[in-house]
Amino acid sequence: MLIGHTVGNMALTLSEDLRIVELAGQDFQRLVGSGSPSFYHTEYGKILLRRERWCLKNLYHEVLHSLSIFSCLLDLRPRTDSLAESLTEFLTGALLWKTHRECYEKCWRTLSGRECQYTYAPNTNYWCAFFQGIKVCHALPIYFWNGNSDWRSLFLDFTLQIRNSGYPNFTNVLMVSSTLPLAMLFHDECVYRFGETYEDACEWDPDFDKVIW
Repeated sequence: MLIGHTVGNMALTLSEDLRIVELAGQDFQRLVGSGSPSFYHTEYGKILLRRERWCLKNLYHEVLHSLSIFSCLLDLRPRTDSLAESLTEFLTGALLWKTHRECYEKCWRTLSGRECQYTYAPNTNYWCAFFQGIKVCHALPIYFWNGNSDWRSLFLDFTLQIRNSGYPNFTNVLMVSSTLPLAMLFHDECVYRFGETYEDACEWDPDFDKVIW
């Protein structure tokens, strides 16, 4: 089965069984509408890569998007967008740290100016600082899709894990009445509860050697 998509006078036909598609720059620009090197198309369930621009980091990032709850429950947007993107980028860095250490050290972590440097700062830095005190595994259920569409309940469980890790008064920021992005509310709560140790770690580029898994 083929999927067709038309932008202006351009028509693209993609096989349904393709999950990763590399496109020429002009085609990518017309379809995605941005200068980014990669994109996960939620409607078609396809990872789109811009030829001669994408690298392993971009592929990892979009694969993670394809597995995330945020790509399944679109009604979570836009309040969770910055949280979802920065957590995706944190997990991208974790994969590089685990599987391609040289790429992590020389490109992703050091803001090299290349396509493979880490993005969504400072929120990506905030996650790395957060996970120096709270285990990464506690946050995985609020990210990866497992068929549970009750994200409010998943986020409450995440908050309870933080409280059980030694911060009993940590606020469930999802329940705070505010129009601010959730990532901002969460960071402010971390500053308030974790103090200078967290704030200091936020100032540095992500360091996965200090992360608690």
